Amino acid sequence: MLLPQEFSSERLIYSLPKLTDAEAMFNGWLKFPEVTKFMSFPTNNTVQDTLNYLTYVTEASKQGKDYCYIIKEKSSQKIIGSTGARLVDTVEVVTGYILAKDFWGKGYATETTLAIVQEIKKVSKLKITAAVHPENTASKKVLVKAGFILDNNQEHTAVYPNISAEQLETLMFKI
Repeated sequence: MLLPQEFSSERLIYSLPKLTDAEAMFNGWLKFPEVTKFMSFPTNNTVQDTLNYLTYVTEASKQGKDYCYIIKEKSSQKIIGSTGARLVDTVEVVTGYILAKDFWGKGYATETTLAIVQEIKKVSKLKITAAVHPENTASKKVLVKAGFILDNNQEHTAVYPNISAEQLETLMFKI
């Protein structure tokens, strides 16, 4: 799956991150437990944690396996979050997003989800999914607004390292 280096929506610009974006990402949202609580990765403790992830995803995107995009607000040019798409297997790609807390409640999560889904659909016929912790009410609403439906066909679990090291029940949405 080959996604573009950059794309945009009405109010936002999405671009592959540079290693120099690590500090803005860390200080903007990745170091805050309240923001990363429901994520599938641990809260970053240092800028080096963020650099390690960016190094990985830079290589993975070149192979078409895992993409991370920084989200920049057009009006302010401020980096406000990230989104992405990860190839799970030959039939599925999973997406997600994270926004700095100052940018919650502005419709950016829905706009971002619609934009990344549109880009995936341009290059792939794969099933698009998103995993959500059952207590993450805001993200469940975002996915429904973006056209996702709950996949009740089987039970799903995932690790949410900021909550528990154990596999936990998760809700899987699909489009």
